[in-house]
Amino acid sequence: MQIIKNCKTCEFNFDQICSGGGNLLDYGEKISEELEDTCVCSGWGASLEYYGEMIDKAPWYIKDYYRNSKIKYDEFLDKMEKDYKSIGFEVNLYDAIEHVYEINLLELADILGVTFGVVRHARGKGTASKRVTEFSSKLCIPTEYFDSFLSTDLDNLKECSRKFYSIKKPKIKNGNKRGRSTM
Repeated sequence: MQIIKNCKTCEFNFDQICSGGGNLLDYGEKISEELEDTCVCSGWGASLEYYGEMIDKAPWYIKDYYRNSKIKYDEFLDKMEKDYKSIGFEVNLYDAIEHVYEINLLELADILGVTFGVVRHARGKGTASKRVTEFSSKLCIPTEYFDSFLSTDLDNLKECSRKFYSIKKPKIKNGNKRGRSTM
């Protein structure tokens, strides 16, 4: 989603009167129709309605991090802009695996043949180098994703998931055959 930073979406627009005073208008000045749709003001802040729209339209790999307080609002806006422009940014590989493969971490541990603690550690601190080749092979994921996984790699990860499910047909003890645990 492109973030539109104009008077129409600004928190300081009160019935066409600027109550913010950025670089375009002074406090209390009337907002013209020309400015409402086209201006980019240094004092812009998202209106409550536009904020809700941004949250609703944010992709999971931005929204989840923001909702779980892993990124601040400014970083949320920055990632939304980058996503719109197809500029890759870091996404936790294990979060992506959970989402794209539609499995939880317990199921992932079962597939990988390791304990939940190993997967939790890998998610938080990175995959131990001794496990990269094994995990890569079992999940049909390129080894370089364990070093750096970007938002722009998500489509490739979906292909990895399709390949994984077409080859492996895993039997997951902790849940149903493909999807979230039924526990």
